[in-house]
Amino acid sequence: PSPSLVDEIAPFGESPEYQYHLPTQGAQAGFVALGSDGAIWFTEFNEPKIGRVDPLGHMTEFAIPTGNDGVEIAAGQSGLLWFTEIPPTGGPNPAAVASIATSGAIVEYPAPNAATAQLQGIALGPDGNMWFVDSGNNDIGTITPTGLITSHGGIHLGAFPYDITPGPTADNDLWFTEKNLGRVGKITVSGIVTEFSLKSSSVSPRGIILGSDGNLWVAQSATFKIAQV
Repeated sequence: PSPSLVDEIAPFGESPEYQYHLPTQGAQAGFVALGSDGAIWFTEFNEPKIGRVDPLGHMTEFAIPTGNDGVEIAAGQSGLLWFTEIPPTGGPNPAAVASIATSGAIVEYPAPNAATAQLQGIALGPDGNMWFVDSGNNDIGTITPTGLITSHGGIHLGAFPYDITPGPTADNDLWFTEKNLGRVGKITVSGIVTEFSLKSSSVSPRGIILGSDGNLWVAQSATFKIAQV
């Protein structure tokens, strides 16, 4: 193709027709998840709102009642999406896990040990519950569809767990990263934790996801590399 056409289809070139500005000035789009309604739902950093954009680019925002900021979001059961929350600096309300229906209705559940909680990743587990990471308390938590929260121990002190994903279906467990210790961990649905060291304790693993090859793929933020586990 001609150079001008190459510029038009460059994989990282700008495509203004597919860029949608957030309605709230100063808001930053955070994590995204596909909803059961076919729309993309996302958290907004710096603003206490959850956003929704449909396939045609129509955007709607829903205020988080506590005024907390949404962190990560994931699809759950029965059409609900679930997200983690942290209070803004000086915010009066505790950290929480919340659900949002496709109608925009939000229900919030305060996190255990909320004063020191720093909630991060969240994912639907093989048991039908949502599993979430609490970096501040070095913990993995579960929340049932009715809002009952359980905390699980077994993670090394100072690990700073960061993200979580379901593992291979047959194994019935989830995997998470330990940012400050350079490890990945596995937790069974009964709460048993096993930890595995990466090549260095300083690689700062963050995001983690199950690949189509049945392995876990981990973003090492300090080395600009992807690790396969």
